[in-house]
Amino acid sequence: MAKSKYSIGGEYWHMLNLYRQSSEIEDCFLSTIDGKPIVRRFGLKRQSLSEKLVFCLQELQKNCPEIQACNLVSVDGLGIASIIPSTDGDLIEAQEAVMMSLGNQIAQAFGNNSAEYVHVTGKSADTLLIPIEETILMILLKGTTISRATQLSIQQVVEQLTELLND
Repeated sequence: MAKSKYSIGGEYWHMLNLYRQSSEIEDCFLSTIDGKPIVRRFGLKRQSLSEKLVFCLQELQKNCPEIQACNLVSVDGLGIASIIPSTDGDLIEAQEAVMMSLGNQIAQAFGNNSAEYVHVTGKSADTLLIPIEETILMILLKGTTISRATQLSIQQVVEQLTELLND
């Protein structure tokens, strides 16, 4: 039997085929993080935009143990999608919008067009605010270091959210 050009074991291809056959999954693909093959689900069928956005956030949190919570808010501070443990969500969402606005104003004062992201470092956790179209993605991270795998996962989710928000 000819060897496949892919070095990923058969159990992963079986898992990929099971995902593709699922009635909830429109498409999925195989990728690797730190050399470990993983199945990325993408393109959910029969779901509203808000359900798709929440799903993206849930997948990010599931794939990155450093992430405690994340949400997506409008630039006006209104919640769009959230997976934050019980807190005063409205207050946090409004504060996120204000912080991103301040970051943009500071960036413009120094001659930049806008802030690429705002990073707030605390003693035991970091917060990232990332603008996506007319929304802001907030990610609360455990600890004060971000692994390369988490950075890549965040980049992929930002691309997925951008695509969903542009549809």
